[in-house]
Amino acid sequence: MKTESKQLAALTFCASTVPSILILPHAGWLWAGIAAVFSVLFALFAQTRPGIKNRYLLLLLLLWNLIALGAVSDILCAAFPNGGVLLGLLLLLLAAYAADRGVYVILRVGAVAVFAVIILYGMLLGFSLPGLEVKQLVPRKDIAWTLLPAAMTPMLSILLDKEAAKANKLWLYGIVVLTILAALVSSGRQDFYTAMKSVSVLGAMERLEPLVSVALTIGGFCLLGLICAVNGKLLSEIFQKRTLALPTNFFVGGACIWISSLLSGSILAIGTAIFWGLLPILPQPLEKQKKFEKKQKNA
Repeated sequence: MKTESKQLAALTFCASTVPSILILPHAGWLWAGIAAVFSVLFALFAQTRPGIKNRYLLLLLLLWNLIALGAVSDILCAAFPNGGVLLGLLLLLLAAYAADRGVYVILRVGAVAVFAVIILYGMLLGFSLPGLEVKQLVPRKDIAWTLLPAAMTPMLSILLDKEAAKANKLWLYGIVVLTILAALVSSGRQDFYTAMKSVSVLGAMERLEPLVSVALTIGGFCLLGLICAVNGKLLSEIFQKRTLALPTNFFVGGACIWISSLLSGSILAIGTAIFWGLLPILPQPLEKQKKFEKKQKNA
């Protein structure tokens, strides 16, 4: 396995911890797990596809990614007590700058960050899982379907580098496990962050939410960096100007913090399902149709 493949796998795992911890647990462990499994299947299937070639589709994907940058930045602000929009903008600026230095910079960040993320969530889940109650194993019936497309985050690795993403299998399975465990721990509580406020360690109640904040900051930076790196690639393919990446990601992505807040959860869910889920697996039929029409004209 090439070094770049391992690094992309690590970066993808770190990026995917954000929806696995902040969003999917609200759907309950069963539906969160199902959504995560479907995202893995989509990612594995997308690895066999030829990739997106149509320029207009790439432009639509770029526009959606910029909205996603704003939405992720907004979510990360809300993940911290007393967090403000400046926190999301700061993380976005750092991620946009790192991505502007080159894809390999972001990949190296993910390769280092994955160890910290695994250790932090390993500790948090290790302390909290023994306190699970039977009632927490009952699947939820009242869920918002708009939460489930958030599991499509691993598809970003396909958009960045399809060949390197083929090494992501182990990390994809790890994402499913983390999602289910985080949802189990969050059952009966407001969210994972709240659940960490009352964890018993050696018989004493401890507040572990600062560790969650650290882990989310690391994972959030990786997610923003991954989206920014994908945007840089899209700008190069569409306009042949990668120099536009930094200002586009930061200024347009920053403005989309407010734009995304005006969009309903249904719109964000549909957009995620289309652009991060369906689009990477649809180009082949579209390209075949295009080639067929070209042959018909030449006949």
